[in-house]
Amino acid sequence: MMQCPYIITTLEPLAPLEAAAPWDNSGVQVIGGKEEISCLAVVLDPSPENVDKALHLGADFILSHHPLCFEPFFLNENNSHTRIVRKLMQAGVCLYSAHTSLDGEPAGPVRWPAWELGLSNIQMLEPLAEGSPYGFGYCGALPQKQDFKNFITNLSGHLTANRLNICGKAPEAVENVACCPGSGSGMWKAAKALGADVLVTGDVKYHVALDTEVCIIDVGHFSLEEEMMLRFAKILEQKLAGVKVVFIEARDPIQPYTI
Repeated sequence: MMQCPYIITTLEPLAPLEAAAPWDNSGVQVIGGKEEISCLAVVLDPSPENVDKALHLGADFILSHHPLCFEPFFLNENNSHTRIVRKLMQAGVCLYSAHTSLDGEPAGPVRWPAWELGLSNIQMLEPLAEGSPYGFGYCGALPQKQDFKNFITNLSGHLTANRLNICGKAPEAVENVACCPGSGSGMWKAAKALGADVLVTGDVKYHVALDTEVCIIDVGHFSLEEEMMLRFAKILEQKLAGVKVVFIEARDPIQPYTI
């Protein structure tokens, strides 16, 4: 067991709040009433289903990537947010979000695709501020140049995605790869400036797809971030000796449908 404040002071150097974007709501979402934590559950989303699963497993502390909300809200409607807050407060369980605080820490699991692809000479796409060690997205070089089809095959082997969408003109070969989990398609100009042949991300907007001058590979929001949180859970398991860390597997809310 560990005290709740110690959990947070162990967690925050790995996902520092100073790395979070100014519009974000990383940090404590619902304060818990339990002083001693024996089980910590890691989830991508604090959905009602995931919260129920965590509570069923005996979690005293829930760590999610996405926040419960981005702005304060009144508990005056019987909606999913209210039901989640009610369940957490009745159980005395803390909900904490490591959102852009985790995305913006370059040494953390946000860069797992770079590790798997063997990228080197990595540069940040969008620093949080001038001179800041934190920021979003990155670009690096593959160990060797690959033709586009082989790169897609290699990339797909590291993903759980059941689909890939391509925006912009596909290059004949890929040497420099940019990546930004989540909604990073708007970083294509920064990727181009760093010499990227492709930008791997999710949630591409229509007009970005029209305008991009870099090939954007949309692998889905879920695919990159679910794996990131699984790896984060494994890191926390090593850091939090005496606390049971469980990862709650989720299902991509966006599923293909055959017409």
